[in-house]
Amino acid sequence: MFNKRKTLIIMLLVVSLVALFAHVAFAEQLPNPSAKDLGDKIIKLVQDVGEPLGSAVVFATLLFAFFRLAVTSGNPTERAKTVQSLLYIVVAGVGLGGALFLAGFIMGLGNNLQ
Repeated sequence: MFNKRKTLIIMLLVVSLVALFAHVAFAEQLPNPSAKDLGDKIIKLVQDVGEPLGSAVVFATLLFAFFRLAVTSGNPTERAKTVQSLLYIVVAGVGLGGALFLAGFIMGLGNNLQ
């Protein structure tokens, strides 16, 4: 008997709290975003996060490669591998920068055409 009463009281409290705070949840209608808004948010996210993160990764790998180049100064085969990895890092950095530049150019053309 006590458990049923306790369960009933808890259920009534939960229902009353839901009814009390329902106006807070439904106070404002959710906005209906357009595809342009979503595209603008994605572009801003890539510009704000992608570019600095890509630059930091390229800088860190270059720093590591130059450190490794200094450490392997006595071993010609390891030094050759390090120089080759530097070439790959530079090519990847140029590719990343070129892709971001091309994307910015295309987005600029799209904005000018509207």
